[in-house]
Amino acid sequence: MADGLRIVRTFPVPPERVWEAWTDPDQFAEWWGTDAVWVPTDSVALDVREGGEWRAVMHLPEQAGTLAWVGEYTVVAPHERLVFTLSDDEPDPRRDTVTVDLRPVDGGTEMTVSQLGGGLTSVGYDEAAAGYQGFFDTMATLFG
Repeated sequence: MADGLRIVRTFPVPPERVWEAWTDPDQFAEWWGTDAVWVPTDSVALDVREGGEWRAVMHLPEQAGTLAWVGEYTVVAPHERLVFTLSDDEPDPRRDTVTVDLRPVDGGTEMTVSQLGGGLTSVGYDEAAAGYQGFFDTMATLFG
């Protein structure tokens, strides 16, 4: 088992705008999963408060299947930090923890995303990191 992953990206918008991409269901549905994966807006539920749950369903084109993501928010500090659990296997109580830190920098926002928990192998975390990079490439298109 591996410990997790960490990705740092900078976007040319203020932290409030990046926060909205994470917490607005319409925006989340647009970037979560990249351009190659369809996430129906009506499948996204984001109860963004500590103890609130979140859900989203990805429709995978090549595998012709779906992934139903679930989790719970554990820290909600608007425009600064969002921490939530994550799993694509709802009956399994094990969850990785995802932390999103937003920091204003000259010309925009530095976003640091960490996923920890040891729920994946080293290869699994490498694949997840590649997936996140695709997600964040798509997120960048929201910011023009």
